[in-house]
Amino acid sequence: FAFFLLCVLCIPAITAIFGATSRWVVTDVPWVRLWIDWWRADAFGMFLGLPLIWTMDRPTLRRVLVGSQAPVFWSLAVVTVLVVLAALTFSSHPFVLISLPLLVVAMRTGVLGTALCTAVMVVSMLVILRAHHAGVLPAMPVAREGMALEDIWLLGCLSAVGPLLVALMSDQRDRERAHAVRAGAAAAHRAEDHLTAALGQELALVEAGQQADHRFGRGARGRKRQHADE
Repeated sequence: FAFFLLCVLCIPAITAIFGATSRWVVTDVPWVRLWIDWWRADAFGMFLGLPLIWTMDRPTLRRVLVGSQAPVFWSLAVVTVLVVLAALTFSSHPFVLISLPLLVVAMRTGVLGTALCTAVMVVSMLVILRAHHAGVLPAMPVAREGMALEDIWLLGCLSAVGPLLVALMSDQRDRERAHAVRAGAAAAHRAEDHLTAALGQELALVEAGQQADHRFGRGARGRKRQHADE
């Protein structure tokens, strides 16, 4: 989790220095403004891309898309698109509403399902914003209040930060719990091995004692018989 935050926050901040400097040389835009825009874009790209790269293996992808989690994932993906459409079209505070289905996805399908559903949300938001800009859909309440379209898109994308963090923390908790279970099972197995070895040694000592008693007892009976014959 800490490494993920490092990749999202610090590394894009360093790379944004070079990108902002290269743009600042040929434009009149202030360097700080360029750096913020560059860092914001890189950080959000890392935030969306890293969970997909880390968790997209074939078994997990099959389980989410066509396996046991597929009905939940596809249902929530459709709900996410509908919520994005309704929130942007009718609500003055759409970004809280957009995050709600993603939170459910985070709790039900894990990191990969949340990252995929977030990608679906981002694509649907771009399509809906383009439709609003082209006049196909009515003007959005937040746009009527003076918010620019790129800011609407940015805030909508930022609404996925909370669900992705929830999915990452839940995944880390599940990994720690599984590690604790494996460690407990290994400790129990070692204790069982030690107990078995101790019982084997005890049985060997008992058997050796019985054999010694048997030999010494037979020798003592033989000497008594010899004395009796004399």
